[in-house]
Amino acid sequence: MERDKQQPTLDDRIRFVARHYREGRFDEEAAWRRFASAHGIRRANRFVWRWASAAAVALLFVCSIYYIMYRERQPEWIVVATDARGVKEVYLPDSSRISLAAASEVRYDRKAFGVERRDIRLRGKAFFRVKHDEALPFSVRTEATEVTVLGTTFQVAERRGRTSVDVLTGRVRLEAAGEKVVLTEGMSATYEHERRRIELAQRQSANVLSWETKVLRFENTPLAEVVHDLEECYGIHILNYKETGQRLTATFRELPVEDVLRIINETLNTEWSYE
Repeated sequence: MERDKQQPTLDDRIRFVARHYREGRFDEEAAWRRFASAHGIRRANRFVWRWASAAAVALLFVCSIYYIMYRERQPEWIVVATDARGVKEVYLPDSSRISLAAASEVRYDRKAFGVERRDIRLRGKAFFRVKHDEALPFSVRTEATEVTVLGTTFQVAERRGRTSVDVLTGRVRLEAAGEKVVLTEGMSATYEHERRRIELAQRQSANVLSWETKVLRFENTPLAEVVHDLEECYGIHILNYKETGQRLTATFRELPVEDVLRIINETLNTEWSYE
């Protein structure tokens, strides 16, 4: 206890420094030499410490710059989705326009779109009106395919293990499983995911855009095709369909599916319903 009392307190040290300190009298270099000599520290170690400190600061600076650049490179996804009955119009930064069908989704990277190319990711079905720009190809990617265009109007639909492409104007290239097919105005093609092959359609359906226009036209059309077009237009599944060899000629404009089925049933003596 006596020894502790003889030790200078913090206040004693502060008063000592205040009494004896004079600005400019402290020699840092000389103090370091005395300290190093008393503790057996070689001078080189001091420079190593200074170099390490400088390297740490430089490393921190480089890491900060890298982090900023890394964040800038991260995608900033714009996502637009529809529910089971909704249809939306999507306007892109390049003035291209997308009509998004029900139960579908499109997304694009806001930072990258229009920089080197124009990439869109699609799940479901959409109709595209693409602004012409030869320097920036426009591409639509689905789970299994890629469609590339310069300027055109076309539809891409991905449903139940198959992707279909319908070109209304212009020219597109469909790629899937290493196969490439060029489609021009009025052409359609389907890629079967399981079979891994692209098949060209004999002709394009007159109702390929009925889900958007709400107009269905049938001209001596086989019932199998009528059923297909109804299901695509309204997003339903037709029940009680039996092939009878009959054909349908009719036009339906903005009618609810219940009314369309009632007219068909009365005309063809069928009993179709839907789910």
